[in-house]
Amino acid sequence: MTLFKLCYNAGMQAVIVTGASSGIGRAAALRFGREGASVLAVGRDPDALREVGQAVDAAGGRCKALLSDVTSSDSPERIVQVAVESFGGITALVNAAGIIGSGTIETTTDEQWDAMLDVNLRAPFRLMRAAAPHLTAARGSVVNVSSVNVSRAAPRWRWRRRACA
Repeated sequence: MTLFKLCYNAGMQAVIVTGASSGIGRAAALRFGREGASVLAVGRDPDALREVGQAVDAAGGRCKALLSDVTSSDSPERIVQVAVESFGGITALVNAAGIIGSGTIETTTDEQWDAMLDVNLRAPFRLMRAAAPHLTAARGSVVNVSSVNVSRAAPRWRWRRRACA
């Protein structure tokens, strides 16, 4: 099932997309824009967010870009607040921000492990919790995105602290 179909029943009036600066998050933001949705594009790269915002607007949607690190403690409430103030509510949440690590169990540090957990697990949970009242009221949808790396090993990859956000 496609991301679009998962959120279609929510009406897509107001969608939060994390990781919107690049990759799957960027593609999701653009797709929702083509469908006329209002998109809160959340990411850490201001230039990429500006470009995504322009592309969403040009595609027929309405975009507000929000520069935010999803791991900061106040980020979930701030993201939800901006979406509600900008669009009047939230009908879908796409958690697409993510980082990858490639170290072995012997070489991955606690700091690297914590970073992966913070971005890939804790941040989506906190954002879903913050958005839940609005999504429930709108009978909205949540899509949590992972990559193929969740199901296969990639032994030659090197650790890099690069958020796809």
